[in-house]
Amino acid sequence: MNKPKPYIVAAFLVLFTLLTIVSGCSGTTTMTTTVPTSLLTTTGETAAQLAEAGFRVFQERCMDCHGMIGEGGPATAIIGPASYVAAYGNAKDLLAFISATMPLDPQRTLSPSQHLQVTVLILLRNNYVTDTMVISNSVLAGIQITKQIYY
Repeated sequence: MNKPKPYIVAAFLVLFTLLTIVSGCSGTTTMTTTVPTSLLTTTGETAAQLAEAGFRVFQERCMDCHGMIGEGGPATAIIGPASYVAAYGNAKDLLAFISATMPLDPQRTLSPSQHLQVTVLILLRNNYVTDTMVISNSVLAGIQITKQIYY
């Protein structure tokens, strides 16, 4: 499978960043993508279990663009103080964005469960969920994402 050229990824990220800024500097977005119901069923798995699987997916499919630990690379940071994750407002909207747009290959070749796993990895690494939290519909919808302060 052909990987996207670095300049295409960079151009996409510049466009995404500009659209985010233009849509409102308040840190909110107007994204209306909905999460397929199949993604929001109770898994019975803890955040730690989902994140462990999500890390394997991240290593295989996300690391080239988002950096070894999500700190950013050709694509924006998704973990840490430079992360743009807070722009999505809640975990359900973050999952919807990731499901609709990632990875950048035209086939969007991750399964719904892999999208969920990567989303939970991002939430856990940014301290929005705890290891022992069981992930369900209501949990995802109730997780408010705000800008983290790192010391």
